[in-house]
Amino acid sequence: MDKKSNEQWACRFTKVKAVLVELDELISQIKADHKIQKMMEEPLSMKTITRSTGTERKINQLAEISDLSNIDSSSLGKKLDNTIDSGDMLKIITNELINILALDNDDENKDKIVNDLLENGRQSLINYQKDIKPKIYREQMNGNDNELMTLLKKYFEQKWEVEYVKPKVDGTPVDVTCLLNEIAKLNVKFTAIPKANITWYKADSTEIKADDHFQIITDDNGQSTLTINDATLQDSQSYTARATHKVRFVVAKVNLNVKAPPKVEASQSMNDQSCVIGQDTQISWKFSGIEKPQVTWFFNDQLLPTNDRFQVTETDDGTSTLSIHQAELADQGVYTARATNAVDEAKAKTTLNIVGFKTNLDAALQVTEGGIMTLKIVVKGTPKPNVAWMKGNDELTANDRIQVTIPTGDDDTYILTISNVQPKDQGEYSVKITHVSGSLKSNTCKVTVSSMS
Repeated sequence: MDKKSNEQWACRFTKVKAVLVELDELISQIKADHKIQKMMEEPLSMKTITRSTGTERKINQLAEISDLSNIDSSSLGKKLDNTIDSGDMLKIITNELINILALDNDDENKDKIVNDLLENGRQSLINYQKDIKPKIYREQMNGNDNELMTLLKKYFEQKWEVEYVKPKVDGTPVDVTCLLNEIAKLNVKFTAIPKANITWYKADSTEIKADDHFQIITDDNGQSTLTINDATLQDSQSYTARATHKVRFVVAKVNLNVKAPPKVEASQSMNDQSCVIGQDTQISWKFSGIEKPQVTWFFNDQLLPTNDRFQVTETDDGTSTLSIHQAELADQGVYTARATNAVDEAKAKTTLNIVGFKTNLDAALQVTEGGIMTLKIVVKGTPKPNVAWMKGNDELTANDRIQVTIPTGDDDTYILTISNVQPKDQGEYSVKITHVSGSLKSNTCKVTVSSMS
């Protein structure tokens, strides 16, 4: 069985005490738990054990170390370091057991009795009843508050805490928020005696290995920092730090929230668009972001109100569309879509050009035979549209008598000039406009040619 993979799975459940895959390890754990359960069935008595002055002082020190209800593991470690080491503790316990049971120094079973007590508890005395005075045997085998039980309780409690102390989370880990492509630092502090082994896991229980993207640093005080360089949207998840001491462990979770400002989903955030006057048109921009941005539309830097002619619709993929009904020349200008979320904003601009007649042809015109006829019309559009002069349904072609003037620069006036007007020039004239956004035809000017007489 793979212990490591099962530990990764078990780290999500705080009530799991340990993951054991070896039989000997399991038996050792069960025996240790069983001993503690037997020895700790009643509250720990702090009754002073009266023996020689030097021994009494050391036993009281041991009792203080073993009273774990009012100290944490860090102070426990200090007491262990500053009062009694493991060798001194064993020596004190051994001497006290000999005194309590009134064992003779010459008793060949003395060491065996003591070792059995420290390994298997009070019930082991049953095997040595003949070696212990009957009165002392009865006193120490009955009840849970006698000198023997008090000493054994403290010994087993001390041994358990030293060998199998469970690490603790120091404080409450703080969730972290960072911007896309920035550095995120996740911190967790553990208290453990001795120092625990700390590993980090992703939300899917995959153990994190240090590389260019992830860095893990743990100091001597139990502070462990997971650094995520150039945070991506995929890094936005829950992370688990696990502190393990022998077979016991504790976990702490930290959430990372990677935020991103809105983004225009286009190669460029500016473009041009044209529409023929009187027709419907739409302007669309697509935005992305961790939090769906709110899109507001502006016309020439002024908030654009919605009405019967201007409507805004949005789709789930982040596309915002402005619909303009029956475009007018006054609708020509710059339309800005501004997407905003909690992080920042993004803008996309469309310059809308309206193709149409700024001025119309005269409804009627009378010219004299042999004279000059001039028709003018102002046509707006970007790029400049193709303008064709029409007589009836026929397009006019420039010749010696017919001249067509196309404007340049900012001028939008198109001129048709016919010299030496003839009766055949009489008829209905109009302008046909062709543009990438569509085509349209102007009003009609009815030309009448009168004779010179």
